[in-house]
Amino acid sequence: MLAAKANMIQQFNHRNIKILQNLGYEVHVATNMVDFGSMSTDENERFKLWMSNNNVIAHQVDFERRMGTLKGNIRSIRQLREIFKTNDFCFIHVHSPLGSILGRFVAKQFKVPAIYTAHGFHFFKGGPKSGWIVFYPLEWLFAFFTDTLITINDEDYTLAKKHMHANKIVKINGIGVDALMLDLRTDFLLSCKLIAEEHFLYDSIF
Repeated sequence: MLAAKANMIQQFNHRNIKILQNLGYEVHVATNMVDFGSMSTDENERFKLWMSNNNVIAHQVDFERRMGTLKGNIRSIRQLREIFKTNDFCFIHVHSPLGSILGRFVAKQFKVPAIYTAHGFHFFKGGPKSGWIVFYPLEWLFAFFTDTLITINDEDYTLAKKHMHANKIVKINGIGVDALMLDLRTDFLLSCKLIAEEHFLYDSIF
């Protein structure tokens, strides 16, 4: 699970992590736990403790804010490559614009399938032109790097079905993975080892 900032995982993905573990996956989290986003230092420390107590393997990646700088993004890509080199991941689950782009970019190099949850596209009908100029081309391009694109509203789902090129596009009602709609066992398990034989997941939220 990969996210640019730890608060994204802390606020939205405890349940998703437990669902994945109950499905038999070992969950890794890659995020920035130093510049951790919109939560307090105490909340960040409690989150790190929660991961440790729940057998979640955490990786520090120095993701920058917003879309980052060229230098910072290159550093993050190098850190992600090192994580991928030393782990045998079945697939990744990425969140948010920057994290999803860098995560999918590296996953493609290592031939690791990518799930992307779009928490609301930054371009929409009546929205600012800057969203369409900056984010639409990026989302369109990196959809080619995406095995499953998860949307959380009707407008994003309709747009994705029409313009994006992920192998599979689904819609869920709100944030979270509906195990009935996205059957991880049938979609991804066949290409992975069983957890008893070191069957790993890198579920990336970015």
